[in-house]
Amino acid sequence: MMSVVLTLYSCIHDEMYNSSEILSSKEYSSKSLWKEDEKYIKNVKQVFDQYADKQYFSTTYGDLYWDYALSMGTFDETFLEVPIIKNGKVKEILIAERKADRVYFSRKISTESNNFFNILVFKDRSTHWENYKQ
Repeated sequence: MMSVVLTLYSCIHDEMYNSSEILSSKEYSSKSLWKEDEKYIKNVKQVFDQYADKQYFSTTYGDLYWDYALSMGTFDETFLEVPIIKNGKVKEILIAERKADRVYFSRKISTESNNFFNILVFKDRSTHWENYKQ
C-alpha cells in the first residue's frame, strides 16, 4: 500500500530538468514510469562510460539520457534502450544488447521510438494531474 502511495506521489511530482542538470548527474536515477532492470541499466552505463569516447559520441550523436533508459520488459539483463537527445529532442535510440559476457551497442533510428521517448522525456505530466483532480 505504501509503495503505491509513494509511486503515485512521485508520478504527480515529476521534476523538470534542463539538459545540463541531467547531463551533469553522474549517478543514474530512473525516471521511468515502469519497473526497470535497475542493476542492468547501471551495469550497461558503467560499460559505456568505461569504453566509449563520450566526447565524440556527444558531439556526433547527442547526449544519452540514462535516467530514461528502458529495459522494455526484459529482466534477464539482455536488452536496453536509451534515448539520445540532440537539440532538445530525441534524435535516435542507443540499443544495448548483452550476448554471453559482452554488451553490444548499436543505434536505432525509428520515428515511433523517437516519438515515444520524446513524450516520456519532455511531456509535462503535471497538466494531466491538474485535469484529473478537477
